[in-house]
Amino acid sequence: MNRPLKDLLLPKISLIGAVIRGSEVVFGSGETVLRPGDELLVVSRPEALGKLEKLLS
Repeated sequence: MNRPLKDLLLPKISLIGAVIRGSEVVFGSGETVLRPGDELLVVSRPEALGKLEKLLS
């Protein structure tokens, strides 16, 4: 992916709270760059999950 979080068009009712990269946990900010293999801790309402899955896959 290699894109900063601020460039993603996330649903307004969603928040990426942390990025898990190997054994490291990075708290998400607009400058955090997503890399292939990252795992995300996402807080969202259920109705936004489909859009998030498409956006982040």
